[in-house]
Amino acid sequence: MKEKLFKFVFISPHYDDVIGSCSCLIDFLIREKYSVDILTVFSKKYFGIKSELAQDILDFCGLENGTVERERENQRACSYLHADADDLLFYDAIYRKSTCGEWLYNSFIDLFGKVNEQDNILQQKLFQKIQSRYMPYESFLFFPSAKGGHVDHKIVNQVGFLLRKAGYNIAFYDEFSYNENCNYMSGLVKRKLLFSAVELHTKINAVGFYKSQHRMLFQNKSVEEYYYNMNQVNSNWFELYYLFPGERNLVDILSFKNEI
Repeated sequence: MKEKLFKFVFISPHYDDVIGSCSCLIDFLIREKYSVDILTVFSKKYFGIKSELAQDILDFCGLENGTVERERENQRACSYLHADADDLLFYDAIYRKSTCGEWLYNSFIDLFGKVNEQDNILQQKLFQKIQSRYMPYESFLFFPSAKGGHVDHKIVNQVGFLLRKAGYNIAFYDEFSYNENCNYMSGLVKRKLLFSAVELHTKINAVGFYKSQHRMLFQNKSVEEYYYNMNQVNSNWFELYYLFPGERNLVDILSFKNEI
């Protein structure tokens, strides 16, 4: 098959976000010989004294450091999908401090609340870092919809809008479980891409590598039970994406997948 020039880039706030949301599409793109990058934003290792919030989360997940163990999980998942993985090396919200040395986010209310204004600089740095890596005419970038309200997802989501204004091809992916009644991506066009049970099984296998996150993400369900019971349409499963109307979009570029 003729090599595709277009590169598809999936921006993941944390190590499991893109794999848990977009693995079916990623697997398909790679099998079609497209170039695929997975960039994890908040992946810088933190070795200092942790906040009470950070320690509680690590204890719940059975992790000692967090970033170190999760990086290994991510490497295995990306290797399984044959995707190129890289880290953008910003601190996770639970490790970020103010200029005065205080924790920016020290509770779950903070973590799922308003983005601290001191993170505006971080957002600009992330914008510049991605812009310096990819040219707008040869890349299609996927950003999280930030539907869950986590501050890290909100920051990355807004960088997607900034890059779109700079002329990049941008789409947004829905993270994990989907709620079609949400209006967090109002004004954009929904696209449900259909995948087979075989393709879904690949996604389940990839997510299986993130064992430290299973308890938090799936609660009392197995990975298989979670995905097989979600987004099923006539023995097919879909992933949900958001596109800008009236512009060159995901479906136009790929023109390969059934959608509903």
